[in-house]
Amino acid sequence: MTRRGLLSVVRECFEREADAPAVMGLGVDCEEQVSFCELWIKAEIYATLIKEYHRPDQVVPLFLTRCVDCLALMLACVIAGRVFSVINSRVQVTQLEHVLKQTQTGALWIDGPGMMALKKADTDQLEYLSGIDILALKTENWLSMYDKQVIRMQDQLSIRVLSSNDFRKTPVSQVEKRDPLSPSACLFTSGSTGKPKGVLISDADLISRAVSEAQNFRLNPGDRLLSILPWSFDVGLSQVLTSWVIGCPLVLLNSWLPIDIVQTASRLSITGISAVPSIWLDLLGSNLSFQSPLPRYVTISGGSLSAEKQAALIQRLDGIQVIKTYGQTETCRSTIAFPDDIAVAPSSVGRAYSGTCIYIVDADMRPLPPNEHGEVLHVGDGVMLGYLDGDSSSKLIENPFYDPPCNSSKFAVRTGDLGYMDAEGRLHLLGRADDMVKIKGNRVHLSEVASEAEALPEIQQALPVVLAEDDQLELALFVTLAEDNPPLDETGLRRRLATYLPSYMLPKQILILDRFPRTASGKPDSQALKIIAINQRQQGVIKT
Repeated sequence: MTRRGLLSVVRECFEREADAPAVMGLGVDCEEQVSFCELWIKAEIYATLIKEYHRPDQVVPLFLTRCVDCLALMLACVIAGRVFSVINSRVQVTQLEHVLKQTQTGALWIDGPGMMALKKADTDQLEYLSGIDILALKTENWLSMYDKQVIRMQDQLSIRVLSSNDFRKTPVSQVEKRDPLSPSACLFTSGSTGKPKGVLISDADLISRAVSEAQNFRLNPGDRLLSILPWSFDVGLSQVLTSWVIGCPLVLLNSWLPIDIVQTASRLSITGISAVPSIWLDLLGSNLSFQSPLPRYVTISGGSLSAEKQAALIQRLDGIQVIKTYGQTETCRSTIAFPDDIAVAPSSVGRAYSGTCIYIVDADMRPLPPNEHGEVLHVGDGVMLGYLDGDSSSKLIENPFYDPPCNSSKFAVRTGDLGYMDAEGRLHLLGRADDMVKIKGNRVHLSEVASEAEALPEIQQALPVVLAEDDQLELALFVTLAEDNPPLDETGLRRRLATYLPSYMLPKQILILDRFPRTASGKPDSQALKIIAINQRQQGVIKT
């Protein structure tokens, strides 16, 4: 399967399921459907302009909201033999500029909300964007205010507004054949530091990811996947590719509100939902539950929940399989924990995902026996081709366990995560290699501080951040509170934490928020939290 090109696999599915719905539920209350045939026709037409504006060696950046046209453009890149990169529509202009400079593109595909985002561009950013063709796609949700924004920016930027009528009758004359081991997609890391890195993924690996997902979640054309995660995020993209490879509908929901997720799942008979921990924490805080017909499974992806919150979620989702997955942008999914493993070892992230091998290694890349701590090494499916900027040496290494045909992956990814494998082959994570900091000469693992805080029933979510003060490192702790417990202030929280944490691990600042700021993929934004902590400190609001 993996030696076939992505285009041939996808086209075979689209022909087989031509009249079946490929996309459903294009809004909270909308039940519009687009068939596989209709999506293919739209994509084939878009491929004409893809080939016109982007050379074969260029990455095609797609700065659009999650919509049918964005899906069609992704598919158009596959047809035209170009590498696509979906840029989350919620990123800041600074990150957008950084991504575009890495792609070295001559054109940017954008929609109405993307045009509005450019309002925040400063003079230097506009100067850079002026050298790029802005292809504004007039989608079905195009509003008059987008036209006004185009008019306001036409003197500064080269903007071409495109509607389907402009190229409806000029489908691509020839589809491109490509090496399955060549890049087909580029995902950017979260960029919480302000500098996202482009991760190149091969044509064949995209197929392997989709096939593995279909097998692990027992998916078939009669199932329906609820898509709420960005397609710039590996888990969100995997859902798209899985729907294309097996022919099941993708249900789009542009909302993370628990009530919208719960109601859509019931109304459209959803089979599976993948979401990051913060979305499930919101569900726990809402006291809502799924109604019949229940989804068959949900996944906790892109992070972890504390043992207490995980148990509460499993109890709330009674009758639904709760599955955990672990991975990185550079590896996609590395492990998967099914309910049986979670019941026996709730702290583990499961066993190696289909097609992958996971090793625990020491500093010399030697394998460690069960229960010994070391770095997690990922081998097999999911391994990136490399970073777009070419600087991959610290992350991508030659596979030290290369042994065909059993272990035929030539490269491995150093995850930078610390952990150990138990005797049954389940992976337990201990935090990042860079998660450890020295506070007043003592070793402190940020994950341990968060875990102890989240063990308190009053706390919904906790995230420590490190700040520098007078050449010394200090901790600030951000928390959100559970709604069904007595209110707790910073002083009360400090007293509670002092019972569990040694004095050197107690944060110098404790700040209670209603909600954490989030990255574009829905994860807590630690950089934004640092700015909040610094501002609070400058204002003299320090809890000691």
